[in-house]
Amino acid sequence: MLALLFIAQSATLFQAPHVQLGLRADGKPNQLSVVYQTTDDAPAYQVRYRQGTDWTTATQGPLRKIETTENPLHFVRTADFVGLKPGEAVEYEVLKDGTVLFKSSVVAPKSADQASRFIVFGDCAAGTPQQKLVAYQAAQQKPDLVVITGDIVYNNGRSSEYRSRFFPVYGASSTMRSVGSNLISTTLSVGAAGNHDTASFNTDKVSDGFAYFYYWNQPLNGPKLQPDMAKNVAKLTGANEETKSKFFSASAGRYPTATNFSFDYGNAHWVVLDSNLYADWTTAGLREWLIKDLDASKATWKFVAYHHPGFQSSKSHANDKQMRVLHDVFAQHGVDVVWQGHVHNYQRNFPMPASGKDLKDKDGMKANDWPLDREYDGVKVVKPKGVIYIVDGAGGAGLYNPELNDKPENWLPFTAKYFSVHSLSVVDLSGRTLKVSHKTPDGNTIDAWVIEK
Repeated sequence: MLALLFIAQSATLFQAPHVQLGLRADGKPNQLSVVYQTTDDAPAYQVRYRQGTDWTTATQGPLRKIETTENPLHFVRTADFVGLKPGEAVEYEVLKDGTVLFKSSVVAPKSADQASRFIVFGDCAAGTPQQKLVAYQAAQQKPDLVVITGDIVYNNGRSSEYRSRFFPVYGASSTMRSVGSNLISTTLSVGAAGNHDTASFNTDKVSDGFAYFYYWNQPLNGPKLQPDMAKNVAKLTGANEETKSKFFSASAGRYPTATNFSFDYGNAHWVVLDSNLYADWTTAGLREWLIKDLDASKATWKFVAYHHPGFQSSKSHANDKQMRVLHDVFAQHGVDVVWQGHVHNYQRNFPMPASGKDLKDKDGMKANDWPLDREYDGVKVVKPKGVIYIVDGAGGAGLYNPELNDKPENWLPFTAKYFSVHSLSVVDLSGRTLKVSHKTPDGNTIDAWVIEK
């Protein structure tokens, strides 16, 4: 793979490009979208890509103007790569007036018969040294796909925080422990919305909130939500109508639908959900969309990613159990693993079969008497009976409850492993085998488990 390279660190290219899924209106898996930012709206920018010898000029989406009082004026641009050969390197370049400003490469999405590797971490861009170390180790793993389980940017998901804490660390010009890595320019990444990303945006306090809807170009195939709905949407408040107007223009239809979507990668189907408190997953329309989406997939593996864990043993966020209402949906519709963040550590649960609990019984939902498969250990017994829930929230923010390390007597009944250390999950998929190594920033494996189908 080519090294990421700024040919000219000119004032015209605002950030290193970010490789994403794209809106995928046609649903095709063999495509990518490169999102990049410029300081001007000139039509002279071009993105081209190739697999082999011939360059193809990418189709570019509409120019989006990001105009806030807290940041310099800039423009978000997207370039779609289509018709890619699965699993092969794609070279790409960003040019202006024929001059190459940036070049790198990325591996095209894998097909169902190709082995793949993805990594998972969350609660990350907090501006800490640990964030950079996790970003460095993430790049060392050479993943095909990166999944971030929410709280992408601290503290309030603002454009200014992306500029200072996200792009410099994951879109760095080099990969070093003290800097971070060039992960987002060389690897496809996906982001779930956490509370620090989309919980609220008050236009009277700041003008650059909800930057998730500016900088993430992900499928718009989720339940069709409208900004004026009373629930299930991120809350945009404040009296500043000018700020709202600029936000709606810049987000270009991504708000509020973009926080729920699905996609295929390799032989896995992924569903990314909004687990914030404004999203009520007892709502019939949301549940029907989720069930229909899961049942429509014939993929070998089914994964779900969202932010707030329903089953975890930390004292921090112990009451944020709202996603328990979806457990039986996951168990009854083929979900293998649920990846979560919010709690700043790593936890792995025993597999959990369907519960049969009454969704309307709020006390029953809060109780911890859920059925468990305690025979599965991921080493000798590798066929779980139920859904495995993982907390992957140790990507850089301050850790939660390290005093529970090595004290299983203080864990809730469903917790099998608990490590309050900065870390990430490294997952290898090959056919009907899933192998997970959970690693520290030094590359040491602290938990390893396997699923065989």
